[in-house]
Amino acid sequence: MSQLDAGIERLELRDSTSSVIWSHSDDISSLLWLPDESGFAFSTSPVYGTPGLHQFSIASKELRLLVGSARTGVPGYPQGAEWISLCAARSSGDGFVLDYIFYSHVDSAAFERFPEGGVRRHVAAHSPVRAR
Repeated sequence: MSQLDAGIERLELRDSTSSVIWSHSDDISSLLWLPDESGFAFSTSPVYGTPGLHQFSIASKELRLLVGSARTGVPGYPQGAEWISLCAARSSGDGFVLDYIFYSHVDSAAFERFPEGGVRRHVAAHSPVRAR
């Protein structure tokens, strides 16, 4: 990840020549490699973007939204106010299970007492199809 202005993070995937082949700049808040290292999962924050939980396949460069925002029209957070923090990724059958902490509103997250106040959740993620 590389730092941008105002604390926004940009996640970049580079090839062997250091050329950027994929990037995402929607305020990354947590990131975990999938157990087979075929890709990774990351969460995005409502502070400078749209909250959500995503899965990225390195081989196909496919980005999938696993958990999206409710977009409830909260003032100050037009794209949604949820905060998601990834905790663990584990193998399960043909895919993975991602464990995370969910807060319905970022302002309710007491980060100094994390994960107090959050709800533990999990979501299934499919194993990416490898490029041939």
